[in-house]
Amino acid sequence: MKTILDLKINQEARIINISISAGKDFINDIMDHGIFPGSLVVVSEFSQSSDKIIFISGDNLISIRKTEAKYIYVDEIFE
Repeated sequence: MKTILDLKINQEARIINISISAGKDFINDIMDHGIFPGSLVVVSEFSQSSDKIIFISGDNLISIRKTEAKYIYVDEIFE
């Protein structure tokens, strides 16, 4: 199964699961930003100077740690 870390810049995917291993606080925080199974996301940037991945979901620009991103499972969308 792929995670959001497996995507390339500008690649679109649908979130299929957020692992409970990420922890309740992270799951609640990410869902407060509108990120949940079924959401479409597009990777915007992988920060080289920090441990961050930046992605877009709807009108939201989200930045999370790569260590947390490994818990967000996605299904690629092929065009």
